[in-house]
Amino acid sequence: MGETREIGKEAFPFFIGRFSSHAINFIIIIFMARLLGPVDYGIFSLGITLLMLFYTLSVIGVDVSTPYFVSRAIAEKDYDKARSVYNQAFRMRIIAALIMSLILYLLSDWLSAVYNLPSLSFVSKIFSIGTFAYSIIYFFTTAYQGFKKLKYSMFQDLFFTVSRFIILPLILIAGLIGAVYGQVISTILTLCLGLIFIYKKVLPKNPHKEVNMYSKLIKYSLISYLGFIIAYFSGYIGSIIMGSYPEQVAYLTLSQRIGLFIGLPAASLSIALFPSISSKLDKSKINNIFSLTTKYTILLSCFLSFLVISITREAIIFFLTSTYMPGLATIQLMTAGEFLLSATVSFDALFLGINKPGLATKGKLVQGVCSILLTALLVIPYQSIGVGLAFVISNIIYLSYLLIISRKLKANYPLSYLLRMIACGLIASMVVFINFERSIISLLVKTTGFLGLFLLAGYLLNVIRKNEYLLVKKTFLYIGRLGKRKT
Repeated sequence: MGETREIGKEAFPFFIGRFSSHAINFIIIIFMARLLGPVDYGIFSLGITLLMLFYTLSVIGVDVSTPYFVSRAIAEKDYDKARSVYNQAFRMRIIAALIMSLILYLLSDWLSAVYNLPSLSFVSKIFSIGTFAYSIIYFFTTAYQGFKKLKYSMFQDLFFTVSRFIILPLILIAGLIGAVYGQVISTILTLCLGLIFIYKKVLPKNPHKEVNMYSKLIKYSLISYLGFIIAYFSGYIGSIIMGSYPEQVAYLTLSQRIGLFIGLPAASLSIALFPSISSKLDKSKINNIFSLTTKYTILLSCFLSFLVISITREAIIFFLTSTYMPGLATIQLMTAGEFLLSATVSFDALFLGINKPGLATKGKLVQGVCSILLTALLVIPYQSIGVGLAFVISNIIYLSYLLIISRKLKANYPLSYLLRMIACGLIASMVVFINFERSIISLLVKTTGFLGLFLLAGYLLNVIRKNEYLLVKKTFLYIGRLGKRKT
């Protein structure tokens, strides 16, 4: 239990930071969607999609290689190598981010003409500045991960989200233009905070001797880069194809934002699991750590995803407006796909941690190629719903592929646990048929009913037992003790 407690201790600050930031961010998104309306919010979302696309191209694989080499160097107490890895990866990232920002700026007018959206030109040019800052910010997250200082990632995420409140008054003043300026200002402020954290709190302060790690960094980065690019591009292709229909982009973006909540447990545990596995020179305990963290991921992601599917209709009416109701099926499909994706995230940490990045790359290629092909096939006739269908089907194929690989590696993936958790979610989601005239009453009744049915089904299917309840209780008590120590 020592390794799992270490992973939990590392994952908790990251989870709290991301959960809090996404919760606040979702509130901001709700107000933005209401103030801007589907069309302007769709244009803003398309601009964010372009920003994220060029950010992805700027990653050049160092988001994977940096924490891997840093965590191993820290485990070997070679702090010169750890600092050298960070410095050299940072230089690579700055060059790539500058190039991608410039390309987005130069393509802005052309993209505006392609989508027949005149305002997109201005949005893209301003977001090209944000692309550079955003790329550097999330490079800092890999440094926090490698040096096992994830609490600073929590602070950075929270600051980034809270600073985005500046968008709301700017929308009231200048509409879409105000939203764009607010987003970029928030990103630049967060970049400044990240620089302070990295150079004041995270990096070793002792003078170090530079160790040339460029060749290893480039080799390891390129192995994982192709799969990373294909997989992430598949997430943007729907918005790119539907760019001429801002309302559909708005529905899809809302679906993806909600999906981030579903993926939070998986992301948090994977972020903490990766350096823990990488730093283990003795591989005997890796399988047990992998299996246990995967179970926790499945449990939390299953609960969140089926709850969202059950209450989506009422949530749209209560939090947004009826103008977003056409996005109901898209949100439900993307949520189901996000759960399936969450069930695979621990594989990334396993493959990279045991120094088999090629397996992670092949898996991402399978997922990405399937998603791109299915999206291209389904998006024209079904628009955003087709993107959701493609996301679900491609993740089923991806999970099946990883299960085959896990058998060859003799990795203890809890498939039986996954299937029983899906059964629990399906049983609990029967509350979707409950409807009252007032949406708030339906929302409360469905949430309460879902929780009761989920716990009952989990107990009957031997998924949620007394041990799990005790574990949750001990976890909260442990978290409380940590909080008291810090205060």
